[in-house]
Amino acid sequence: MTEQARHIAIICIGAGVAIFGACTKTCEHELYALAGIIVAGEFGLARSTPSAPSVRVNDHPVTINQESRGPG
Repeated sequence: MTEQARHIAIICIGAGVAIFGACTKTCEHELYALAGIIVAGEFGLARSTPSAPSVRVNDHPVTINQESRGPG
């Protein structure tokens, strides 16, 4: 699923929740709030992507000195 299709699907879910609240008139304020949270969350997540791509640092080999030391 492309990014644009995901945005459209989330907006449709939010609109569907709002329409359901308007039609049923049960917990409509809560459903409007839920629809607003869905839409605002989607736009908030869409804008929070990092501006620069992340860079992976390659692992470097590490040697551990395992000399046996006596007491003291």
